[in-house]
Amino acid sequence: MNVSNNCSTTTLELHHHVRLIELTLYSLIFFFGALFNVLAFWMFSCKMKKWTETRVYVMNLVFADFSVICTLPSMVYLLWNESARGELCQLTETMYFINMLVSIYIISFISIDRYIAIKHPLKARTFRSPSKAALLCGLLWVLVISSASIQLWQRHAALCSHTYTPLPAALSLLAIFFVFT
Repeated sequence: MNVSNNCSTTTLELHHHVRLIELTLYSLIFFFGALFNVLAFWMFSCKMKKWTETRVYVMNLVFADFSVICTLPSMVYLLWNESARGELCQLTETMYFINMLVSIYIISFISIDRYIAIKHPLKARTFRSPSKAALLCGLLWVLVISSASIQLWQRHAALCSHTYTPLPAALSLLAIFFVFT
């Protein structure tokens, strides 16, 4: 009986410590992410004069990354207030996944654009243009937002996947620590 009490106390302490580490990491990511995204937006919108394909892609990437950064405060709120599930949780997760998917696809578009420019420089003039890049990014945003909206509409509030189990989170944090050190 006493052993199970110690296990649950240890689990609660681990749960609290992991939450504190997550709060610290989310806060640092939010601060530096917001700072550098504002700096990148200023750089690409004010300092560069000519619109290129890469500039179109990077501006969309900055917007998507900044949107992901903006979900972190509500993620921290949900982390500490387990009773606040429901619409906020679903909205936060939907915004997070929309912008994460858009970021991944835009990085892929940049890679494809660079490949075409390097591998097929003569054909690149017909395939590449800032207007085509803007059209591609616009279509990407429309497709991802519409598919996420359909999924959000079909989901139930009880199925918000922001559930918390301390052991996998602790192992993930340890893995991140060992990978980057």
